[in-house]
Amino acid sequence: MRDIDVVSALRPSQPGAFSPSDLAEVPEDVVRCELVDGALVARRPPSPSHQAVLLELACALRCVCPEQLRVLPAPVRFEPAAGLSLLPDVVVCRREDVGDRRIERPLLAVAILARSTQALDTGFRQALYELSKVPSYWMFDPAEPSLTVRELVDGEYAERTVVGDEVFEATVPFAVRIVPSELVR
Repeated sequence: MRDIDVVSALRPSQPGAFSPSDLAEVPEDVVRCELVDGALVARRPPSPSHQAVLLELACALRCVCPEQLRVLPAPVRFEPAAGLSLLPDVVVCRREDVGDRRIERPLLAVAILARSTQALDTGFRQALYELSKVPSYWMFDPAEPSLTVRELVDGEYAERTVVGDEVFEATVPFAVRIVPSELVR
């Protein structure tokens, strides 16, 4: 069955809007689906180069992750409100915030940018993470390579970007050293 057939075969539990429980009907290995204000947004599976960057970043985080926290690669659901279900590429959360099918209160959400999702990653998702008080949201652009870091300061995201061989010394959610060029080896 083609990806679009899987999506079009789904019917929302309530007329006009999908809910997170409707996502249980989507085969996880066929298509990646998120909910944005009750609308189903389907994405193709990521490319091998995207997955390579995801693995490098997840490993860099995991190597220094404190015992009370977890580093989880996609697909892991974050449902900040009714009608919303997002799939960060990498997430860091407290161990007790890992549920059966989703996570609560991420400390860090990471998006690896692609042309097809860049507008959502840099606009809507960033705003949603900020409203949800996610302490840190990173966007990695493998084309440059660059890392844009947004961290909560007085309830709003402050932004900084590191490019190429520049070093980012993170303190949130824990101390880790990230060099963008090293993620695209």
